[in-house]
Amino acid sequence: MERVALMNRLDTKFVFSVQELPRVLELLMPYYSILTINGKRGHRYDTLYFDRPTLDLYHQHHNGIYARHKVRYRLYVDTGACFFEVKTKKNTGRTVK
Repeated sequence: MERVALMNRLDTKFVFSVQELPRVLELLMPYYSILTINGKRGHRYDTLYFDRPTLDLYHQHHNGIYARHKVRYRLYVDTGACFFEVKTKKNTGRTVK
C-alpha cells in the first residue's frame, strides 16, 4: 500500500464509450493492479466531510475551482484504519494529501 499511497499525484481524466471499456482495461493491465486485502477486492469506508454552512468546499469541487481544499475523516470499515485528511487541489491539477 505504501507504494500506491497517492499522497501527491496528478489526475488525468479520459472520456470513452462503454463499448470501449473492455479494450481500455486490457491496455491498462500492465500498469495497474487491484488492491486485495485479506482476499477481498471490494472495501467499505465511511466518510465525513467538513465544510462551511454555505457548502463552499463542495461547490468549489463541483464547479472545477482551483486551488481548493477538501477536509475529511475516513474510516476504512474492513481494516479499522482511519485518517483525517486535508487534500489540496492546486492550479496545476496536482492533488496533495
